[in-house]
Amino acid sequence: RSTCYLAAGRPFINQETGFSNWLPTGRGLFTFETMDDILAAVDAPGWPALVLERAKELETARLEASR
Repeated sequence: RSTCYLAAGRPFINQETGFSNWLPTGRGLFTFETMDDILAAVDAPGWPALVLERAKELETARLEASR
């Protein structure tokens, strides 16, 4: 599921299992170990902007495809 969210340009919060040792986190892909980590990820700068930007891109592509 996380791959689909990230491919769609959606942020994803995933339990820290060690994958952050190999994958960059903090911009779209967030990790958590505590509830405070989850809240910090949701409040991360750019989260709403990333989602809104991606939604606009998808809507533009949909409109162009329907022409």
